[in-house]
Amino acid sequence: MFIEIPDEASRAGERYFVESLKDWGYWHVVSDENEAHFIIEFNIDKKAMLDKASWLVFKTREKKEFKKSETYRGSTSAFNGYNAFKAVAQKVVEKYLKKEFK
Repeated sequence: MFIEIPDEASRAGERYFVESLKDWGYWHVVSDENEAHFIIEFNIDKKAMLDKASWLVFKTREKKEFKKSETYRGSTSAFNGYNAFKAVAQKVVEKYLKKEFK
């Protein structure tokens, strides 16, 4: 799969999303979208200050959307190093991807 990042807020959580995906080990993440079977657009809502919201959009290589996740919220806490970006990136993998793609 290839990960597409649509804006700067989402880019701030990209590293944590990729780390969570690699820890899970279900899909192989590629750096060239031409090598991917599909694309996941990783989104983080940039409006909230301390709390963040994240969702995924699944696309074909031709950029046609075929699936969208629910929206997941994360807050800053001591458990995530006071990093809401990390919280929502991990939550979308744990609560959505791991359950949807067992």
